[in-house]
Amino acid sequence: MTGQRSTERLVSLAEAARAVPDGAVVAIGGPAQARRPLALVRALARQGTRLSRLLARTDGPEGDLLGVPLELMPDGEALHADVLLLHADAATLAGDLLLVADPDEWYADRLLGAGAGRVIATVEQLVSPATALGRPRDLVVPGEHVVALAHTPFGAHPLAFAGRYPADPQATVEGPEAEDHWAYLDAIGYARLVRRATELDAPSRGESE
Repeated sequence: MTGQRSTERLVSLAEAARAVPDGAVVAIGGPAQARRPLALVRALARQGTRLSRLLARTDGPEGDLLGVPLELMPDGEALHADVLLLHADAATLAGDLLLVADPDEWYADRLLGAGAGRVIATVEQLVSPATALGRPRDLVVPGEHVVALAHTPFGAHPLAFAGRYPADPQATVEGPEAEDHWAYLDAIGYARLVRRATELDAPSRGESE
């Protein structure tokens, strides 16, 4: 892990979505009904990106949002995605993605990233290289595979993110019509989301940049 690739990775959420080309085969990271990259998926829907296939290890709401049937990939099947969309716990500016998760979940996301070759990620938090070096077991995707990284708090909402925030039963997956993710959070009620997150009494995730 190094900090020398930083300016090549950190972009806005809209720019991250534009890195997904029309006609791409896209894999979705995350377990069933939790930690899915829904902010990024909504950004793709807003810009009208047309995908040829949408792949995931478990069922999720992305197919309905993008108008593409979600195909499940059985264990042992070769992965042939052009790009993986992943929402992670934290990242360095160099694109090294960190995730505190069950080993099975962590391993599945790592396999998806290796199979796709190119990863577009959103993260809850940016951390320093020193913090990342102190969490070697949490490295799920090294920065050389990440082509775009967007800092996106509550990027899995309304689904849960273990240790970060619970699922939000008051909200729908589609959410309110909004021009971007920050307008979406304002419409949902950002202060309410923060309050619900703090009620989890989540463990410290390291320092922010």
